[in-house]
Amino acid sequence: MTVTINQQEQLITIHTKNGNPEVTGFIAEVNKFPVSLFIKPKGKQGVELVVSDIKTGTAIRNLYINPLEFWMANTKEKTLELFIDKLEQFKSFMTPEIIEQIKVKRAAYPEVRKPKQIENVMEWLEERANEPK
Repeated sequence: MTVTINQQEQLITIHTKNGNPEVTGFIAEVNKFPVSLFIKPKGKQGVELVVSDIKTGTAIRNLYINPLEFWMANTKEKTLELFIDKLEQFKSFMTPEIIEQIKVKRAAYPEVRKPKQIENVMEWLEERANEPK
């Protein structure tokens, strides 16, 4: 069982009750299953690392990160190390049976846009500002 993370930030689409917003996150593989990752605030209790299906944007699991862990991950390298640590704990959940269930449930959701590498944040912000609302 393995965990790998692409270190380049990506623009990923997630599935929510209110639509399919884009967020900045990372792409990873857990036991050879592709997932997307992004951080979501959890009130005053810290943050969650949301692990989502890369094809549909639906959340698979929210992994809790306490405020101290989050505070200590003050560089990109430390943040990625924290993500890998959390995914290492999560990988035992991603059994072949669970992966197969996720693949079956995909049929109920439309596919979202493929992740897009963010090369220039300012260009991305300008694109977003010029999109019709």
